[in-house]
Parts: sequence; C-alpha cells; structure tokens
Amino acid sequence: MKEIIQWLLKVEHQAGKAYSNALKRFNDDPELKAFLATNAEDEAWHYHVMASAADHLSKMTPEIPFIAIDEELNDKILGALTGINDSLKQNTLSKAQFFKAIAVTEFSEWNDIFLYVVNKLKTDFSEFSIVIPKMQSHKRAIELYLEKIIHDRDKISSLKSLPRIWEEKILIIEDDESVSELLKAILKNEGHIDIAANGKEGYDKIENKYYKLIISDIDMPVMDGISLYNTVKNLYPEIGSRYLFITGNVSPEREIFFDENNLAFLEKPAGVSALRQQALEILLAD
Repeated sequence: MKEIIQWLLKVEHQAGKAYSNALKRFNDDPELKAFLATNAEDEAWHYHVMASAADHLSKMTPEIPFIAIDEELNDKILGALTGINDSLKQNTLSKAQFFKAIAVTEFSEWNDIFLYVVNKLKTDFSEFSIVIPKMQSHKRAIELYLEKIIHDRDKISSLKSLPRIWEEKILIIEDDESVSELLKAILKNEGHIDIAANGKEGYDKIENKYYKLIISDIDMPVMDGISLYNTVKNLYPEIGSRYLFITGNVSPEREIFFDENNLAFLEKPAGVSALRQQALEILLAD
C-alpha cells in the first residue's frame, strides 16, 4: 500500500500543477478561471489526504495490497499529466486538447485507486469518511462543466468509457468491501456487476444467474473460495473456464489446485492492466 500512496502523491501533485498551469495559460474566461482554481485547490487537498494516509499507514500492520501500479497504468495517468504540464509550459496545448486530456485522466482508474486507499483506512480512522462524498462531488463537478462546454453528453461519455458489453454479467466474490468496490470500478464498462461478500452469497447468486466472469478471493468467512468452486463445479462442470481467482497466498497446494482445474489466477498485488486483460480474455472467450 505504501507504493500505491507514493504514486498517488505524485499523481495529485502533477494534477494540481496541471490545473494551476492551465489557470495561467487560459486566463481570458472568468468562469473557466473559477473552474480551474477550484480544481487546483481540490488536488491540493487530495495531496494532503494522501500525505495523511501515508502517515496513518505507518501506524498499521502492513498487508498485501490488492493491486500494483504497473508501467502501463503509470504511463496512462502520471505520464499523461506530466505531458499536460510540459505542453502548457510550452504553450502548445489548446483549450480543447486540455479538456480532452483532463477528461481522460480524471475518469480513469486514478480516482478509483484513490478511493480504494481511503476505503481501506476509513474503518480505523474516521476522518477519512468525509473524503468519499467530496471525491464524488469533485468528479461530478468536472463532468458537469465538460458537458456544459462541449454541449454533448455523448462526447463526454466517449472520452471516459470504452464500449460497454452490457449483455455480459460479472460476479465479484470478495469479503473486503474496498477491494470489491475497486474491482467494480475497474470493470464497470465491461458488463453488469454483482457482488457477493463470501462463498455462500456467491453460491446463491451463481445458482440463480449465469455469469460469464466470476472473480473470486479464496480466504473468506462462511464459505471460502475453493469450497465454493468445488461445490458449483458439481452443478456446472465447465464453470472453471469462467473463473478468475485472486489471492495473496499462492501456496504449493493452491498452485496444484489451479493447475489441476486449469484455472486462471492472479497473485496480489495484481497489476491493473494484467487484471483487466485476464478479465477480458474470459469475457471475450467463446
């Protein structure tokens, strides 16, 4: 988690600079200036939140984070923000290009990962509870402003999402709410997503609905992931082709289990790009 927070600190710093640099570059529109100034202040506060998260994390027992920041994601977000700042300083970025770049970054995995960190900390540190609604308001204010200047909701939607595969259904079985919410955010454009908090809830959902993709943790209360898989395999012998396990404990016994059942799995922390790629391979398989 320490590495994720350090990455978010860099991202928030570059985002704050982007809005501040844009404020200097595009200073001929009072409404735009107000929008940019507000977001520069927001990003400064987000940086403060992550700095506080780093401090609180140092007092907690370390645990394996669910995800890792891979090179592709880093280039997509931190690289893009750095590029925005370089272009603004060189006066080579138009207003339209700036808004397009901001839409792509603000509605990427960046803020979902930010909320994942906040959700992990809010149970132990109550001051983080106020962050979530403020983050949602931040994203909504940006969306409304972009809709207003482009005058076309479909154009904004095309900037922040990929084509949706609405007919596919995805089940996430995970007892950690912060993890299930992050997974849901990462895969929100790939289909309709249901969430189960343990294997028993997962069994009830699988029994009543067909899921093209089932993402499951292993160590869960009530019924663990392996017990669930062995139970539903008796009902649906081919279900293994639709399964993706994610676990922080890939023991030799579990490796044998995965191998014998020809099951896809990822070890925590999983790269966001690798996670999405594995999920898409299952979703797009015949």
